[in-house]
Amino acid sequence: MDSNTKLLNKIEGINVSKEEKVSMRILMHALNFGMQEIAKFDNNFKSKLAGKSVSMVWKIGDDISFVTEIADGEIKGYEGAGPDNPTLKIEIEDAGKGLSMLMQGAEGGGSLDMGTMMKDVKVSGDAAKVPELSFMLEGIANYLGGLME
Repeated sequence: MDSNTKLLNKIEGINVSKEEKVSMRILMHALNFGMQEIAKFDNNFKSKLAGKSVSMVWKIGDDISFVTEIADGEIKGYEGAGPDNPTLKIEIEDAGKGLSMLMQGAEGGGSLDMGTMMKDVKVSGDAAKVPELSFMLEGIANYLGGLME
């Protein structure tokens, strides 16, 4: 059995649809890649990364985990468990809620209703970093904003 078949078997039977889980994984890859690309070409964005050393683990449901690392003005993102003690661990109950939040942010030009978001998101670690790093998701939404219209 190949790894994709194992993943799909793991997804089935959970109250979130297979399509939502696959879509969430695609979006997380796109977010990490998008932030890396923006940092290459947008000097304002890159300047906000300067001096930061942060590891973020994104845990969505029981079986989706991504990592975003910032070091020396660079962003690296990948799928996986990440470090044992990340700077931030952002947990979202399930892929459906994660998709809903990300789509709300994209359609709203990068602005998320933080009150609503915090009901569905558990942040552990250095939570003071969250507002300091919000420019990253806003940057993605700003670049994609014209495509959503």
